[in-house]
Amino acid sequence: MVTKSNHYLIIIIILIIALGLRLYNIENKKIGVDEGVTIKDITGDYNNLVSNIISPEDHPPLYFLICFLIFSVTKNLLFVKLFSAIIGTLVVFGIYLISKELFDIKTAVISSILAAFSPFNIFYSQHMRPFILFELIFIFSVLFLIRYLKNKNSTNLFLLAAANIALIYAGYLGAITILLISAVMLLENKLQLSKEIFLTLILPFIAFIPWLLVLINNPQTHALVIQTDIASPTFMDIGYTFFKFTNGINLDSAIELMPTIILFPLLMVCFCLGLLITYKKIEYKNIHVLFWGNLLIMLSISLLIKPIFRYRYVLFLLPLFLIFCAHGISSIKNDKLRKVILTLIVALSLIITVYYYQISRYENWGLNIGI
Repeated sequence: MVTKSNHYLIIIIILIIALGLRLYNIENKKIGVDEGVTIKDITGDYNNLVSNIISPEDHPPLYFLICFLIFSVTKNLLFVKLFSAIIGTLVVFGIYLISKELFDIKTAVISSILAAFSPFNIFYSQHMRPFILFELIFIFSVLFLIRYLKNKNSTNLFLLAAANIALIYAGYLGAITILLISAVMLLENKLQLSKEIFLTLILPFIAFIPWLLVLINNPQTHALVIQTDIASPTFMDIGYTFFKFTNGINLDSAIELMPTIILFPLLMVCFCLGLLITYKKIEYKNIHVLFWGNLLIMLSISLLIKPIFRYRYVLFLLPLFLIFCAHGISSIKNDKLRKVILTLIVALSLIITVYYYQISRYENWGLNIGI
């Protein structure tokens, strides 16, 4: 039983397991195609770093600068992989912190278990791309927003502004989250503009101007704006996004691992239960705004302006999905049933993760994962 006295020990054990799952087989995993682009970016000369990032990338520089520094010091790509694994473990801890702020210790522990064993999160915790870092910074933006709304002091406001600055430097889609956070704060302030909204909205975009000028002055950027290899999505992609949240692997791979297909309806029932419980409670409306707002705005931009909807790009919303699932599981009154559901989720997730460990030793493993 989770209590106030033992939950710290439980979360430490969960974090150790999470780190182990993210470190296992990491040295044997074959490099993916897009990881090759990262390697090219970070192993070159510093003078060419910016142009290397701009030319093939659709990401801002934060992740690549950190990895460049890691590789410059260690001269070993294994440490770059370890960086992703550590970030992925911190994601588990961040999900625990948000759940604890929103709900209770029991929900926080359940959400951290779901995150620790999440195949989708484990995949990207071994992947040398910016998505896992963006997910972590998104978590802290949400966490500091929740804390600021509970306790409107300068420390929480400063941390929120700092997280928003890091967010937009970690991923361009961070701009959507920053706008949604500002909308939440504006509604909380009864549509009255304030210096707090200025700090959380305007300051991140001012801080982003140096990189924006780099993009504007680089002719390769204009080609990136026009060209894209992302297919135009449909509303069915939202449904498949939830399948990726639960199973991580492609549908055909999940069918081959037949028992694991159960994971999708099982977690979706828990998710819907969590939604129903929180939907009418005003204190949770902000999480709904951040989750559904990001998802629908990304889809709308993809349909009306330029395709930007890829499943890897919505990885950052996985924490909120898992938190809703955890709250759904936590609300089940029958203790035995709750434990059976959680055990089944962990077992099915491990089957998928072991499958990933096996195929990632070989070339083109990403075709089965759809990473």
